[in-house]
Amino acid sequence: LEYLTKASVLSPNSTKPLQLKAISYVQTGALDKAIEVYQKCVQIEPGNSGFWKLLGDLYYEKEDFEKATQNYEKAIKLSPNQLGLYVAIGEAFLEKKDYAKSRTYFQEAIQRG
Repeated sequence: LEYLTKASVLSPNSTKPLQLKAISYVQTGALDKAIEVYQKCVQIEPGNSGFWKLLGDLYYEKEDFEKATQNYEKAIKLSPNQLGLYVAIGEAFLEKKDYAKSRTYFQEAIQRG
């Protein structure tokens, strides 16, 4: 992690060292730190739907389904043809017990598939 921190300081506009750092945090169970790093990634590349999805996934894993759905919605706006995003947000709404929205997103995934 020390080298990745140095690399991100030397290349502040590059997300690659940040991604590697976040992956390392996820592997060690430091989800809050991984979220902080991915939040830096979306500041650098706000149009990267993958970063928004990863943030959604991390919040989902932490059972913060409200923040998960918010991040999945941002990812869907950027990449409306990625079917996995509709499934992910459908599952998050299911966990929130918002069955109507969950069904809507699952149906959207089926229609787009």
